[in-house]
Amino acid sequence: MRTPHLYPGSGLAVVCDADGVVTEVIEAGLPTRHPVRTGVRLAEIVDVESCGKFDAFFTGLIERGTAFNDEINVALTDAIEALHFSGARSADGFLVLVAGTRTDLLAMVEEFLAMNNELVNMVRTLRKDEIADARTPSQGPYADFTRLNNELVNVQRELARRNADLERGRRLIQSILDTTPSVIHIYDLERRRTVYANRPLASLLGFAEEDRSDLGPDGIVDLLHPSAAEEFSGHLDIAVSLEDGQVREWEYRALDSLGAWRWLSTRYTVFQRLGDGRVSQILGATEDVTDRRNAQQRLEQLALVDELTGLYNRRGFDLFARQTVEQAARAGNPTGMLFADVDGLKALNDDFGHAAGDEAIRLTADALRRSTRAADVIGRLGGDEFAALVVETGPGGIDMLVSRLQQALADTPPIPGPGGEERPLAVSVGSARCDTPGECRLEELAEAADEAMYAVKRARKSDSR
Repeated sequence: MRTPHLYPGSGLAVVCDADGVVTEVIEAGLPTRHPVRTGVRLAEIVDVESCGKFDAFFTGLIERGTAFNDEINVALTDAIEALHFSGARSADGFLVLVAGTRTDLLAMVEEFLAMNNELVNMVRTLRKDEIADARTPSQGPYADFTRLNNELVNVQRELARRNADLERGRRLIQSILDTTPSVIHIYDLERRRTVYANRPLASLLGFAEEDRSDLGPDGIVDLLHPSAAEEFSGHLDIAVSLEDGQVREWEYRALDSLGAWRWLSTRYTVFQRLGDGRVSQILGATEDVTDRRNAQQRLEQLALVDELTGLYNRRGFDLFARQTVEQAARAGNPTGMLFADVDGLKALNDDFGHAAGDEAIRLTADALRRSTRAADVIGRLGGDEFAALVVETGPGGIDMLVSRLQQALADTPPIPGPGGEERPLAVSVGSARCDTPGECRLEELAEAADEAMYAVKRARKSDSR
């Protein structure tokens, strides 16, 4: 059953199933404390003390098929008032009308009956004309009307069938929209605003309507990370030139209700074009991908970080050291490289066990951390080999690093053995520098630093003889 406009602000018209659950909202003009929407029980709007009276009303409606002008207390937003309830069985369930006064209720009922009564009045008038003209039922305007009415009934049946198919499709689409974790929205490129969303975009960021009532469907723009805010207009320009069926994706950060940055992903495509072919609206699907991005970042870190020391592994060191050399070249800064190697690691493993060898590697890594700056790149290249790349912003930068590292190693406590004996940590250190920034090559620096380190190691062996 459908109805035209029903006095907004004073009337409520819904269709319920036999359990009193609202299946369709036709008119929701009453400011009830609990909003009326599909899927909720109509009894929720009733004052607690009037629940018994509402149950009696609805039971009578089911048993008799009709109920008229029962007064029941309803919890409105600012008061509890006695409103007038009426109901009737319909093709879709039970139609329930609620109004503030009996007069309003009668007006609503008349609106619903007007369409049905119009055809009855036409038949009555034509019957009177038939009798007055003394014509038989098979002749005159009544016969014409009967034929036309039969055609109208057939058309109405076909329309009802098609409307039922459309309604089933609408409910299916609505169910999909209500249950999908994505926010589905339509953005108007001409007006630069969202014209439809199955729920507010900001809900993905933990905002509820009561938390931030001024945050509308477009309010998420105010929450974008500065880098994403710059990209936003660029994606609108891209959307204008999209082909039908073409899908673009954009991942960006936005501020959530707790003040943290979360990653969102929006896939968008053409939804509507103007008569001249220009894209006027785009359809988007937005979801929270923070967990996926964090998991991806952790995997990337595992691929670049040495598990034992927490320093970059060979792959990570090579990646970030190359970037640092390129940045230093653009800035005109010289670079230096340090190589370090733990002395006697095999003997330490044989005499004290592999746990002692691992401890020697960790202690060396800690000494490197204490000696370097945040801008330096340090890594464990494998086994007992370590490297550090230094951007020299002042004279003697690499020499200062070598000096700090040697002092840090001297301050490192000895490694205890299983029998109470101890062995000092010994590390050979070599370095190299490149004073012409545009000509610095990472491989050449590494080769020179490695050669210098082995020269120190050979000298130590020679001295120990």
